[in-house]
Amino acid sequence: MPDDDLWSAIADPSRRRVLDLVVERGEASASWLAGQVPFTRQAVAKHLTVLEEAGLVVRRKQGREVLYRVDAARLDEASQALAQVAQRWDRRLAAIKRLAEAAHAAALADAARTEPVAAIPDPQGADHDHADPTDRHA
Repeated sequence: MPDDDLWSAIADPSRRRVLDLVVERGEASASWLAGQVPFTRQAVAKHLTVLEEAGLVVRRKQGREVLYRVDAARLDEASQALAQVAQRWDRRLAAIKRLAEAAHAAALADAARTEPVAAIPDPQGADHDHADPTDRHA
């Protein structure tokens, strides 16, 4: 199955809730699932169809009832695919962090080079700074 089907199937929060319920219960009918969520049985059936097309759930008939269960192998594939995406994002974010830190350090170094040198304090005090240089009696 293409990963696009997988991402599309698990992108919807309501669909993920249906999948979680099937995982928790092991096997469930659309009617039972509809009793556990705030949407209609028809909506549950549509979500189950999408999950089935993505290979995340399989159906089996038991009498007149259709029961759904998780395809453990496909769910494992999905978990591994999500972990790989997370690793790629972690690497990208680490690279962005390194670039940002390097740019920040360069900006600080540049600012330190261009700051004016602080005046050396006059040991005779502040009043001496304002004295008239032509006044020889001060």
